[in-house]
Amino acid sequence: MKYFGSIRTKLLLAITAILFVFLLMAMGGMYLFQKDALTKESIKKLTELDSVLKTGLKSQMVTHSSALTQTMVNEIKSFKNISDIYIINTDGVVKFSPDQNHIGTIFNKNSIECRQCHHDVTGKNNLTLQLKNSHGDSILRNVTHIYNEASCFPCHPPNQKILGLLFVDYSTADTDAQILAMLWRFFLTAVATFIVITIVILLITNRLIHKPIALLIGGTNDIKNGNYERQIQYEGNSELTMLADSFNEMSEKLRISRDLLEQRILERTSELNISNEQLAREIVEHRKAEETLRDSEESNRLLLQAASDGIFGVNTAGEVTFVNHAASEMLGFTADEMLGQSVHTLIHHSHTDGSNYALEDCPMYASYTYGTTNNTISEALWCKDGSSFSVEYSSTPITKDGKVKGAVVIFKDITKRKQTEQALEDERIRLQNALDEIMTLRGIVPICQYCKKIRDDAGYWSQVEQYVSKHTAAQFSHGICPTCFEREMKEIKGMA
Repeated sequence: MKYFGSIRTKLLLAITAILFVFLLMAMGGMYLFQKDALTKESIKKLTELDSVLKTGLKSQMVTHSSALTQTMVNEIKSFKNISDIYIINTDGVVKFSPDQNHIGTIFNKNSIECRQCHHDVTGKNNLTLQLKNSHGDSILRNVTHIYNEASCFPCHPPNQKILGLLFVDYSTADTDAQILAMLWRFFLTAVATFIVITIVILLITNRLIHKPIALLIGGTNDIKNGNYERQIQYEGNSELTMLADSFNEMSEKLRISRDLLEQRILERTSELNISNEQLAREIVEHRKAEETLRDSEESNRLLLQAASDGIFGVNTAGEVTFVNHAASEMLGFTADEMLGQSVHTLIHHSHTDGSNYALEDCPMYASYTYGTTNNTISEALWCKDGSSFSVEYSSTPITKDGKVKGAVVIFKDITKRKQTEQALEDERIRLQNALDEIMTLRGIVPICQYCKKIRDDAGYWSQVEQYVSKHTAAQFSHGICPTCFEREMKEIKGMA
């Protein structure tokens, strides 16, 4: 396939194809010319023979000798290349024929032999047709009119122009053999000529086209393999010489370009080595910085998760971006449940009493929106289960390049502290009330020196314990001291 794709082969095929077509046309033309010449020569001979036959037959017919006429027809049939002969009258009836079975038959007026007279007004005296006989052989059929002449008037009316037709079939077998032999000579001559011309064209294209192109291909292969010193030596004044000179010039420029490129590569390689060393140092430093940053991030993460206070971060939309373990535990949400959610809607939507907490009033909102730092002593955060607890928190904005990026909120559960404070406050109030009541017993209290009853401000006397219980929070329980117990026991024994 590679051979058939070469320029030499394509050019050779194109030229030989053109030559082959030209030889076919020339051979065809010569064949037709020779065939026409031989056919015309055969027709000429047939016409001359027909004229002689017609004269002889007319002499026999004038003598009214039908037997002699039939004998002459039979002899003419034996002539070389005469395949058949017969005479018909104007009614189309065969009068004379070498074949006795043929005599008396009527010729069809629509046949090609009769069409010239019965259908063509121009008519012709003689007609030669190329036909196939009943055996399939090629023949020349010459049709000649037998005209009425003065010698015929004794038997035929003078006004009858045509007495009949003479048909002579001439075999063209010899002519066809000559044409076939001539065709073979033309064919062999054309083949020999074609071969010779093809060889000549092959030699010429090999010398003038293939070798120069092969040199150019070899040169390009050398350049492809890195041999830029290759030069093509080709003499002549053709376009291939110009192509070779251009190739040599290109090769020289490629060699110069290669040298310059190699020099630039060396320089660039040196620069790259220096850059690689610097880059390697930077990579080492960068890796150290990354390790330091990872350690710092890990420490911050551990500190964030270890912190007992709840810590979470939000972006400028108020959505949770991170949350530590303590915040998740206090609020009852997992980190995944909180991340990406609005912090105000999720845990800061209501006050302690359950009333709505407007977003614009929220200190956290002010931090991640306006960049203000806020400290809140007591507010409520709401848990996942719907409960709430009191917290104190601080919200600090996260800024970068002077722009607010979010906020960090640190909160502490102060529920127990508030409970303790409330208990202390209740105790303080209780003690204060007791103190106030005790202080009402100060001053002079009138008491009976005998029964020990005390007189109140209204002038009524009451037992000591009744008076004290009324004016203080003290309660009395009754018992007996040892002295009184001993005294009472003596009295009881004395009574006994």
